[in-house]
Amino acid sequence: MTQQAAIVLKNVFQFATILNQASNADVQKWDGPSVSNALDWAEYCHELYVRLKGLPSENDFNSQLAQMTMLLTPVSCLHLTLDALQNAKYLLVNTLVCNSKLSTQLHRKLEAALSNSQDGNEILSKIQQQASSLKTAENFFESLRRPSADASGTSQDRAEFHANFLVLHLTNIVSCAKKKDRFESYCHAVCDKLMQSPQGDNVFVHLFNCKLDEKVEPERRKWLRVLHHHLISWLQRQIRQNALSCPLLKADVEDVVQAASIHPEVFKIYLDVLSTWTDSCVPEIHRPGCLVWVSPDGSNSQRVSHHFQCLLSRLSSSNDQLRRNQVINLIVRRVQGREFSAWRSLAISLLHMLKQG
Repeated sequence: MTQQAAIVLKNVFQFATILNQASNADVQKWDGPSVSNALDWAEYCHELYVRLKGLPSENDFNSQLAQMTMLLTPVSCLHLTLDALQNAKYLLVNTLVCNSKLSTQLHRKLEAALSNSQDGNEILSKIQQQASSLKTAENFFESLRRPSADASGTSQDRAEFHANFLVLHLTNIVSCAKKKDRFESYCHAVCDKLMQSPQGDNVFVHLFNCKLDEKVEPERRKWLRVLHHHLISWLQRQIRQNALSCPLLKADVEDVVQAASIHPEVFKIYLDVLSTWTDSCVPEIHRPGCLVWVSPDGSNSQRVSHHFQCLLSRLSSSNDQLRRNQVINLIVRRVQGREFSAWRSLAISLLHMLKQG
């Protein structure tokens, strides 16, 4: 890399850092000069686009930008490309306007600064027409807090919408990453932050259920497999820390069993977690003659049973006899090994299900 190219990338990283600050609580530290400085950097990036667009180095430039994303803190899933720099000012303004942490005073200063130019007025008009839908990549984690304009109303559809974006983002990053450990750290940081969102568990599980378009090149499928490997690594780390807080136990059950039926690694982890979950249940007497098995996280045996029922049902419908037998054999071994446990209650519940089915 030439010295000039290094300077250009350093400058773009400065804009990326500003854009990242504009999308989170760091914007509370901004003042009037900060807004003016940010707009100047956006102008610079637009000029950079004009100079570099169409040059042979464009692909390498985009690859370098993708690698930069992994260095931003806090993690934000910011996805910059040379083409995105064409609209650098719009990205910046939309990010600021969508950020609820931006003070009213700075909002007014931003509008005043933009109203002095034709392109500034056009940007304001465009953002107002879009009603600040907050669906752009630079606002990914913030957008998890509200429904997206591009997804339908159900929480499952919103989770799928966010997961699709995240799969595209992460496969793009991993395809450009020069250092495996750096991408793994980035991927784990994304998952950690995802867990801070109410929808995070469902979005995480949907990362295993996302389907790539059949026309997608084989290279993209390869990177998806690499991504799943790192997601599994993160999941295993979570389980070592606290199995009962695992996303597989908190996400929508139907989505979890779908992921388990598709991915052997997810199935193995899911079964291990269900086993730990059931083992953790202790008896509680709610009223005379009514004994309930309850786990440390407050779940009762009915919820545990629901997971097993859905898993067995999915494996039966997909004719996966081998894994179905693994589940049944686990339950049988646990029941035979303990005279008084939640496993016996689980087995009785599953027998009722089989009789009804």
